[in-house]
Amino acid sequence: MSLFGELQFGHSRAVSDDEDDEYSQLEQDQNLKKKIYWLENIENKVEVDELILADGPIPCAFLYVYLLNHLGDSDKRLLGLTATNSEFKVYQNEDKTDSSLNKLRKNFIYQVTLNGKSYLICEIFTQLKSNEFYDWLDQLWEKFEFKSSIILSSQNKTSYFSSDSESFPCVKFLSSNKNFKNTEIHCKRLEEPNFLQDLPAALIQFCMLKKLEFTAFVCYSPSLNIDIQSVKETFNGVSCLLKDNSIFTDNDLSKKTLLTVGNLVNSVSSLYM
Repeated sequence: MSLFGELQFGHSRAVSDDEDDEYSQLEQDQNLKKKIYWLENIENKVEVDELILADGPIPCAFLYVYLLNHLGDSDKRLLGLTATNSEFKVYQNEDKTDSSLNKLRKNFIYQVTLNGKSYLICEIFTQLKSNEFYDWLDQLWEKFEFKSSIILSSQNKTSYFSSDSESFPCVKFLSSNKNFKNTEIHCKRLEEPNFLQDLPAALIQFCMLKKLEFTAFVCYSPSLNIDIQSVKETFNGVSCLLKDNSIFTDNDLSKKTLLTVGNLVNSVSSLYM
């Protein structure tokens, strides 16, 4: 027994020390790897109209300000969260009446019903590692089937390349829908040599393999964290392209919530100054 009251078993003589070390390392890697923990028992695969993925702090803030904060409890169901084993254990012991702003920093998965359509909403505030992308998508597809995807992401402005001058933040898009015009002021098509990265890129590849429609937005921001202007510009770009098909709302509640999110981020940032 260890000093912490844990039972400790001796190494088996049937395997080598190297095999024991490999098993121990594998177990440790699995505990550190993010995966989906479902909070409801989903026995049969569920069909939804659209997946909406927000990858990173700015897209998650956009989703909270212009969609989630407008929905009542009857319009959305919390189905799961993306977390490591230890993060999930912490969540299980947390106060479930936590404020919505604190929930913004969680990687929650919701099912939302709005205007007669069903949506699967995935927030990835703390982004996944490269070895987690496809396992995460497989877990999602095992429980849910969606016909199309809206993908929201952000990158630092230093990763954007263009011969034309550009003011930041700015929003670009990629889509399987060829009907979208490249003439919108707030949202132009992403052009080479620029490309999407990480989970958004993996999801686009997944959609192409499954022959699913997708529209991806990337906000090139001067900030690595949430900033109000980048969140607002994301709304301008998304609503400008989607027009009447957009489910995102900009009203007095949105403006108030955006300021609250900005104040929260500024108060946290000031702790490190």
